Amino acid sequence: MELQRLVTAPALDTLDDEELLRLYQEIGRILRERGERELPAVVLEAIREVLTENGDTREPVQAAFATTKWDNGYF
Repeated sequence: MELQRLVTAPALDTLDDEELLRLYQEIGRILRERGERELPAVVLEAIREVLTENGDTREPVQAAFATTKWDNGYF
């Protein structure tokens, strides 16, 4: 089964469970690959923007992320 054929399919509810599962897995794989490829650039750009707002023109070399515990979870 080709992803292109499924993308152009008239209705997903016409697919059987096995076809839907394969489609779901393929979509998950594609999204994970895009995230791994594109997320670092998005984070780096956000860091650069914050540095620029603070008047710092140095190139970032690393970032540290911390969590804060709230009553309803972590942020």
